[in-house]
Amino acid sequence: MRRILPAVITALVLSLVVVSPTLAAVPQGQPGQPGQAGQQGQTSQQGDQGEQQEQQRYEERVVVTASRIEQLLLDAPTAITILDAAMIEASPAGNYADLLRGVPGLNVSQTSARDINITSRAPTNTLATTQLVLMDGRTVYQDFFGFVLWDLLPVAFNEIEQIEVQRGPSSAVWGANAMTGVINVITKSPRRLGNATSVRGGGGEVGTGFFSALHSGVRNEWAYKVSGSYYQQDAWPRPENLSGVVFPDSENRGTKQPKFDGRVDYQIDPQSNVSFSGGYAGTGGIIFTGIGPFDIKDGSWSSYLRADYNRDSANVRFYANLLDADSFNLLSPLDFDFKTGTYDWSAQN
Repeated sequence: MRRILPAVITALVLSLVVVSPTLAAVPQGQPGQPGQAGQQGQTSQQGDQGEQQEQQRYEERVVVTASRIEQLLLDAPTAITILDAAMIEASPAGNYADLLRGVPGLNVSQTSARDINITSRAPTNTLATTQLVLMDGRTVYQDFFGFVLWDLLPVAFNEIEQIEVQRGPSSAVWGANAMTGVINVITKSPRRLGNATSVRGGGGEVGTGFFSALHSGVRNEWAYKVSGSYYQQDAWPRPENLSGVVFPDSENRGTKQPKFDGRVDYQIDPQSNVSFSGGYAGTGGIIFTGIGPFDIKDGSWSSYLRADYNRDSANVRFYANLLDADSFNLLSPLDFDFKTGTYDWSAQN
């Protein structure tokens, strides 16, 4: 018996070693062909994973605000946040203050129905003078007065491709007005829009209402778009005067903002094109400053004209910004007439 037991145990161990690989392969294959079916199953799984990886392609965002040339967001030498068209479309915001309020490091304040001030990484007072705002690289900063009139941007939200918010000093690239940062609003080109028509509208509290319409088309080398929008909001309620000081009687008004914009592109050849665009924006309402609140009269407006020639990486550009706005101080007999013209020509490669 002592000689038989070791032989039996050895035989059982050898049988388990031989049989176990076959048993492990059976669940992966079909009865009768366990090894081959297992290999086919593994191959098909690897093929499915490869197809899924091919379908899941991730593209890095391209920005232009950091260095004035196209570069990947990963390579930008500063902190940038991008609001793309999908995020803007999904947002319930009715103005740029509500749209940009959630951007990290951006301080947004709104003191009336139309008075918006934004600053990066710094407190925002009633007149933000250190934040540059661009539309397709064209400045909308009021150089003579030193602030930005956000309600004079002539485009509606459905025309915006993306908004690049650069936080931090940018004067080395964009000049003294960009001491705390740059916000660049990039619009959709007519060729990017294609043949399309869209209408957008809505409303909310405090008499808020907005409507916009956009039409674009492509005809061989030509592409165009035209748009119009209207925004209004009632006056914000004023708190009761607890100081006992008697202020002059004045009307607390809301705002009405009609806007129009148009653009025509011509494709000369695959490497070069020209573009002509222009827009108009009207406004009215109260603006708060360090010397008291001013009422900007209805019918105040701003317009622009622009021409671009592009060939590969080269660009030649001319634009003109015109402003005509009348206002009066609510606490004193001060009257201001905002009438300015800015003309810019640039070339880069």
